Amino acid sequence: GSHWSVIVQRWEAAAIELKRNPTTLKPLSDHARITCLSSLRQWTKEWMNKPCKELSIKDGRELLLATTAEDLAPATIRKLKTYINLVFRFGIQEGLIEDIRTSPVHGVPFDLDDGDALPEILTVDQAKKLLLEAKVRENPWFPIWATALMTGMRSSELYALRKENVLIKEGIIRVTESWDWVNDCSKETKAGYWRNAPIASALKPVIAECMVSTDGPFVFPRIAEWTHGEQAQVLREFCEVIGIPSVRFHTLRACFATHLLAMGVDAGTIMAIGGWSNY
Repeated sequence: GSHWSVIVQRWEAAAIELKRNPTTLKPLSDHARITCLSSLRQWTKEWMNKPCKELSIKDGRELLLATTAEDLAPATIRKLKTYINLVFRFGIQEGLIEDIRTSPVHGVPFDLDDGDALPEILTVDQAKKLLLEAKVRENPWFPIWATALMTGMRSSELYALRKENVLIKEGIIRVTESWDWVNDCSKETKAGYWRNAPIASALKPVIAECMVSTDGPFVFPRIAEWTHGEQAQVLREFCEVIGIPSVRFHTLRACFATHLLAMGVDAGTIMAIGGWSNY
């Protein structure tokens, strides 16, 4: 029987030729195709040299356990499951996979729904401790974490932030781009439109220093772990070292919103600053 690598390659070739999802025949953008294939090649690389008929639910369960250990968000893991199911179903439809009717992750008894769990969050005091410890220890992530906590900007938006979009005198950051990690280039923001984020007085000197000390057009330095997508792991480890709840990078955005809501700022203002379109 065909190996998993063959199924993935055939799906890619068919998607390029049809300019559609070859499994469902629905329209498929180049970005969506590249994202799907990148995810599969990253997370199912251990499967590539295995015949598909040898991949079992046990393999699927172990894969999903590995993704949660890497701190992937539940939504990201669900997308990965969808990608595997789609490509595996394509292999069955094309007769490349025989004697098996479902993918290794189909119906895996593994709960990825964290909707009933309390969300990760840092209190204001814990957030202050994070920044103080990072500054005292001269951690290179200090200005990045500070900006995330005080503007609600996403990791991809911070990585793509250009000096030309920081107006220190006016106290405004124009959030116009986010970073496309798959194609290693900038793109429009997740919401599809630009917005302004005010620069808090405590943040101004931090941003101003980065504008001077960082080479190139971007505000923040290209830290290796950030470039490799390891920002969540770095933050978790630092939190553990300084004795505060271990949170992932995206939680800093949630802290921004939660702290402002607690201070009485209206939700509409917070949504406009952070670029949330859904309450």
